Amino acid sequence: MNKRIAFTLCGCLFYMFMTAQETHFNSLFKQIEQNNKELKAFKSFTESEKLKTKSTNNLSDPEVIGYYLPFASQSNASDYTEFEISQSFEFPTVYAARKKWSNLKAEELDYKYNELKQSVLLKVNKLLVKVISLNKLKKIRENRHQKSKKVYEQILALYQKEQVGILELNKAKIAWMQVRFQVEKTELEQASLLKELANLNGGKSIEFNQNDYLEKSAIETFETLWNNKLTKDPLLNYYNAQENASLQQIKIAQQKTLPNLTLGYNNQGVSGNRISGIMGGISIPLWSTKNKVKAAKYKHQFQVDNKQSKVSNIEAKYFQLYNSYVLLHKKYTDYKNTMESLNSDELIYKAYELGEFSFMEYHLELDFYHKAMDEMLDMELELQLLKTELYKHTL
Repeated sequence: MNKRIAFTLCGCLFYMFMTAQETHFNSLFKQIEQNNKELKAFKSFTESEKLKTKSTNNLSDPEVIGYYLPFASQSNASDYTEFEISQSFEFPTVYAARKKWSNLKAEELDYKYNELKQSVLLKVNKLLVKVISLNKLKKIRENRHQKSKKVYEQILALYQKEQVGILELNKAKIAWMQVRFQVEKTELEQASLLKELANLNGGKSIEFNQNDYLEKSAIETFETLWNNKLTKDPLLNYYNAQENASLQQIKIAQQKTLPNLTLGYNNQGVSGNRISGIMGGISIPLWSTKNKVKAAKYKHQFQVDNKQSKVSNIEAKYFQLYNSYVLLHKKYTDYKNTMESLNSDELIYKAYELGEFSFMEYHLELDFYHKAMDEMLDMELELQLLKTELYKHTL
């Protein structure tokens, strides 16, 4: 019973920890989206373009005409005056069709913004993954540094007792210095990545001390990933919006073959004898709309074919990326299982302390193990970077 309670408690704590991690990641993404200067600039641009597109559906300006004719052939004739105000507009259904088109164009701009946002957040995600990798590597290298320093101090003590020569002492010192330089190099790389993250955050530094990846390396099937990408990827949605907008453009061109209308008010005459009333006119577009519908249909067909071509290319590249991940994941899993069967540096160090290895044998064994461990960490990092690419559409 106590074991069951303890297991449940551990599960709850793990869930809370993972939720807190995910919330931290999402909070960072949201913060960078708000502060990123490139995204801010593009957001202003999209709002400007939306208003510009919306303005194409405005009514034409009203027209006011006035006449004052004081000169006449008869001296006793009164001055003639005339005043007219009129408003011209296209057939009402044109405005409805164009409004729908402007909404579709606004969607295009939103998708372009989201595409840029995902590109920025993908950079952020990759940098965070690299920071995590360096955090893990730094911890390992600091542990190596402590051991190499301890070994050097042991050999120094033996040298002072004249039990080992200067050559072995120098080798131990060089080995210790090399590990120390690796720790310093890791710290510099971390500082560089955090600076790059700050630049993406509008120049504001961020705090990030994650020591392990948010999720494990397993992923969903390609079909699940691709179907999810089809609905969420802004670039694919942008192509859909382009196709829909071009289809709506055909409807606008068809509606513009209907007559344009003019309504107004007219007042004219001489003093004491004036007449006024409403006026109306109609403009039949016999020549101005020639070939416009046909051109719109060709453009729509282009968008349909272009979308199919683009989507096919994206799917092929995405499938290639997925296969790269699957192959590397298999290689990494096999490599990791093999590494777990090898002697760790702890066992190698114990063997050295017990006198089973000379310093050179210890150094060679340790160097082989460290290179193998570093290669495994490189594969783990590459896996996580590939995973960020595969899940870019979820950002």
